[in-house]
Amino acid sequence: HIENVQVEQIKIDLLIKQMDEQIYNIKTKIHETVTKIENLATKDIEPEKKQCIYDRKGYCKKENSCPFFHSQEICTEYIENKMCTKLRYRKRHPRTCRYFLRTICRRGDSC
Repeated sequence: HIENVQVEQIKIDLLIKQMDEQIYNIKTKIHETVTKIENLATKDIEPEKKQCIYDRKGYCKKENSCPFFHSQEICTEYIENKMCTKLRYRKRHPRTCRYFLRTICRRGDSC
């Protein structure tokens, strides 16, 4: 009876290993697909311009006269998690203004 249990345990372990491998393969394919989609999405957005680092992380003083790309969209992943795992992503990741938190920001409610 113990031998049967051991044989069944070995079969279960093998099935678990196979399922883990399948899950890993699926996750890898999902990651590759998401990366391809992100790359396609960024190709249409002024690819010749570098993104403005000031606008990306908060506020650019030059605004419309800035020679760099300014995104109008804010990354939802960054807003929800305070971090973004996407590479070559052209949406904004604005930081909270330290002056606004102390209610002394000169930009007021537009900050």
